[in-house]
Amino acid sequence: ERETRYLGLHGMLTQAMHGGKAEEALELAKQASEISPKTEAVSETLFDLQVKTGDWNDADETVRRAVRAKHLDADEGKHRRAVIAYQQSAEAESEGRLDAAVDQLKRAVNLAPAFVPAVVRYAERLADAGKRRRAVSVIEEAWVRNPHPHLAQAMERLASGGPEDRLHAIERLVGYNRDHEESHIALARAALNAGRWNEAREHLDTVAGTHATSRVCRLMAELEEGERNDTDSSRGWLKRAAMAEPDAAWVCDSCGNVVGQWEPVCGRCQRFDTFAWKTPPRVTHMAEGAAEAHRATTIDGEADRK
Repeated sequence: ERETRYLGLHGMLTQAMHGGKAEEALELAKQASEISPKTEAVSETLFDLQVKTGDWNDADETVRRAVRAKHLDADEGKHRRAVIAYQQSAEAESEGRLDAAVDQLKRAVNLAPAFVPAVVRYAERLADAGKRRRAVSVIEEAWVRNPHPHLAQAMERLASGGPEDRLHAIERLVGYNRDHEESHIALARAALNAGRWNEAREHLDTVAGTHATSRVCRLMAELEEGERNDTDSSRGWLKRAAMAEPDAAWVCDSCGNVVGQWEPVCGRCQRFDTFAWKTPPRVTHMAEGAAEAHRATTIDGEADRK
């Protein structure tokens, strides 16, 4: 009888989902989960529906149960719960519940200390509350685990004063992961902005020799222009940027959607927590390369006319 009831619910659940009746499907999925709580497919369907209907508290509990039932790896479960907390924070902030928003961000960072979007937002909210030292500490702790350009940018925003102060802030940050590629790039950017040409060149040369991405090539072009006013060399680096590996971005592991800002749910495939920071697909590389090539060609043409 239990199995018959489950099969009946499963059939109605499938019909409700195909008919786009999310609320009805969610109720049926809850009933199916109560009858067969250890069925992985039921757990995943219930979670997907809870995400679609914004039922975040129940979604969090579903993840907990999935981890206990060994349907989810413990670390993946923590990351899902961190994303849920991030989303709850965003909703609390939109409703004016600022203390609750900060509490949820803190929970997200505790669950996943290397979860960059949560770390950056949490640090910003701490700084807004006058807790700058704690904000800096949160970013530094994340940098040890996951050096990321958005963390470096957040640290620069936290620095008081001008370019030299921002450079000193980055120097302190990268001390926690000094040999990482992102540490060299962050120092190069900050040194460029402060007019410290030798320092910028030292760090860019370190990276350009082994991994001259589009971003590194553009920074080299900026350095040649700023330090030496060498437009020929600068154009050469821009041309290299057009053919180089494209900049990393948030890429959906499910459908390949590429976005500049991280999102909890992919706008294309509607999957939850699928964005990873990595090099976009080759087609994006070609599109960006064409744009850079056009820009370099335009500069060449203008120079020739002069």
